Amino acid sequence: MREPRPRDLLAEQRNQRLRTTLTRLRDTKFGGNQAATARAIGITAASLSDILAGKRGVGIETLLLISDLVNVS
Repeated sequence: MREPRPRDLLAEQRNQRLRTTLTRLRDTKFGGNQAATARAIGITAASLSDILAGKRGVGIETLLLISDLVNVS
């Protein structure tokens, strides 16, 4: 198994921060309701579940929608 490249590690750190942010958003703003969180973002609950599980990433449009929800630009 090869050693992870610094770029791979940076991407994983960003993905982990995104998952942490989404988890906090779900728990604080939507009372833990994953379906409501997904609707607010504009994605399916299944997609949000996959993102939180690290099975998929997000595109720029989804990132922008999430940033609007957490008041970040």
